[in-house]
Amino acid sequence: MRDLLLNADHDLEIKAGDLGIASEDRQQVAQHIKQRLLAIQGEWFLDLSVGLPWFNTILGKHRSLDIVEALLRSQIEGTPRVAQLTAFSLEIDENRERTARVAFAVSLTGGGVINSEFEL
Repeated sequence: MRDLLLNADHDLEIKAGDLGIASEDRQQVAQHIKQRLLAIQGEWFLDLSVGLPWFNTILGKHRSLDIVEALLRSQIEGTPRVAQLTAFSLEIDENRERTARVAFAVSLTGGGVINSEFEL
């Protein structure tokens, strides 16, 4: 299976006039995990249940960190080709423009491991 490659800004990667292809299995799964974590529940008209409840549950002052972590873990674990979530951390920086950073490691069903980290 081949997926279109996305850049750091989540736009299509274009190199020398051609669309980039995420042909490596680990690259595809890592990109899929990131898409699942950034998807807002209700934004995809074909299935309003896809995504995370960013506005209702995750963002804001009175959120439960345990619930936020459980939601993020669930999205990672539910990603196709992910066998097991082996490491997970979530750091929320309230002082620096309210940013959050997630880091995780997963083992894949076909073998291999992905270690990834990015800002939400």
